[in-house]
Amino acid sequence: MKNIKFIFIIVIILFKTGNVLCVESIFTVNNIEVDKNAFKNKEELINIAFKKGFEKLNSKILLEKDFIKLKNTNLRNIKNLVSHYQIVKNKDQKNQNFEIINLYFKRDKMYNFYSQKNIRYSDVSGKILKILPVLILNEEIFIYDNNFFYENWLKKKVDKKTENIEYLFPFENLETIEIIKNNQNNLETINLNNIFDKDNEKDNLFIIIDYNKEKTKFFLKGTISSKKIIRNLSLTNKMAEKIEYRDILIFLKKEILELVKSQNIIDIGTPSFLNVNFSLKNINDLFLFQNILNEIDLVENFNVREFNNKYAYVNIKYYGKINKIKEKLIEKGLKIKFKNNQWSARLK
Repeated sequence: MKNIKFIFIIVIILFKTGNVLCVESIFTVNNIEVDKNAFKNKEELINIAFKKGFEKLNSKILLEKDFIKLKNTNLRNIKNLVSHYQIVKNKDQKNQNFEIINLYFKRDKMYNFYSQKNIRYSDVSGKILKILPVLILNEEIFIYDNNFFYENWLKKKVDKKTENIEYLFPFENLETIEIIKNNQNNLETINLNNIFDKDNEKDNLFIIIDYNKEKTKFFLKGTISSKKIIRNLSLTNKMAEKIEYRDILIFLKKEILELVKSQNIIDIGTPSFLNVNFSLKNINDLFLFQNILNEIDLVENFNVREFNNKYAYVNIKYYGKINKIKEKLIEKGLKIKFKNNQWSARLK
């Protein structure tokens, strides 16, 4: 009886605090560096930080074509989008020539701004992509050894925009070498379940790099956000004597980031609703569930429709695709199931 009363109190709190205010938001831009020689006073410092922060945010969440559209947004409009800012202490003792600013954009205002510009943003935060780059050079295949891309892909990032994605390699094994060697004349048809995890919800990409100093061709095949992906790309040498491997790496990371963004578009003009049976095992589970929903940008609001001592029936208003909100809930520590046309969730 006491537990039921306690749950009732929690439900009342949920009704009152159903509008989500995210603490850690995708619209937060941290560690904006401003050269101390670039400004004379605090106002100039903030103006520079606002412009750099706005550009940094857009480069992180917008497709390239939309990023270009907003390049010339004036400072007045940018200021209207900012909730607040924070000047933080530069802890890098080796480089004290910069001021560090954290910038917090208002989610609702960003939504309205993008909608007016007919722009949709992408949420690739926390995205993990397992890849295997295979190099073809002079009709010879290189997988692990003597493969510049395998040896350098995970090293220091060559392009700051690629920081949105965490890359992983599958375990090195002889079976993978044998599979690729046996299919060297038709690499495009390889069953990727034999190379990557068989879990179709995990993102992976098999990358074939057919190098030529004048024109290098690429074949990408895999799964991104539960969607099967096949892409053919090419990079042509226009100026230098040959295409450098490092330039290819920059090109590939940029194209892959654009590809991942395109599969994680958030349509802010069309919200969706998700009804979840949330299992209650402990009296504080609803508090924890509320905290999880408050941390997810995609969630607009939520409310409890009904409850008993075993579960709470929660209605969630969110933006984006169902797979994306499911992915976010799992990242936050929930076990999600879909059975008999009903979504259920519980804490792990």
